[in-house]
Amino acid sequence: MKKISVIIPVRNRKENLYGAVKSLLKQSFDKKDFEIVVVDYGGSDDSRKMLENFRDERIRYIYVDERGIWNLPRARNIGIRRAMGRLIICMDGDIILSKDVLEKVYDDFDKRKESVLYQIPRKEITKEKKIKSHLPGPFPGCFQGSDRKNWFKVRGFDERMTGYGYEDGDLVNRMKRIGVKQYWMPSTLKMYHQYHEESFGAETYVNMIKSLLNFSYKANDENWGSLKKVLSIPEKMWKIFDSAAIFLIVKPLKKIKRLVRKLRMR
Repeated sequence: MKKISVIIPVRNRKENLYGAVKSLLKQSFDKKDFEIVVVDYGGSDDSRKMLENFRDERIRYIYVDERGIWNLPRARNIGIRRAMGRLIICMDGDIILSKDVLEKVYDDFDKRKESVLYQIPRKEITKEKKIKSHLPGPFPGCFQGSDRKNWFKVRGFDERMTGYGYEDGDLVNRMKRIGVKQYWMPSTLKMYHQYHEESFGAETYVNMIKSLLNFSYKANDENWGSLKKVLSIPEKMWKIFDSAAIFLIVKPLKKIKRLVRKLRMR
């Protein structure tokens, strides 16, 4: 088991994703102890190729062939269900971390007796490439980490909350119901939110209502984060069967080639 899994859901934001992944690969945390799980939810850009170019074993890529309404909670849940870490962190694909974040968060996690949901104050990178502070609020987002048992107990994010907005706040509320407190890491840790066009819309208010009507700590049924249909598989990508569904993980090219050679020899 890994110590940390970082889940990054994405759709057609290759430039932002590049910065996010690059900041993770530069972390001071031991390379062998964490993984980066990128869940590409119906994207049509060449994010896969960009990730392959890193040639790093820590990167796992899952392509989900669902190209309708953007469902951020579902994309995150697919990653959570397949994560191999003790501490599971859901991080947005437009975030850049200072190199000590994973090390500091895990040090606290390993020593702490109570269960918490980790948050980090963020700074905004504006369109003009300027940096401004973003004051912590009761329901932040972008970075949320907790013990894997807590994620599985609440069944991840509420998959009814499509579009953008409030799924993070709903998670905080449900975590509190099982005794998991929200915990802010010191502001000495740096987290930067890369600029992109505003995604906030009417669905945010709809999601708030859905959250208020949910009085359980569980958000979904037992099939949360599952893949229910066979995906159309892009050329050169490897198949892995998981509970009668297919999902995709792109590993370094050398490993894929070795795998193909072994199969041909059978």
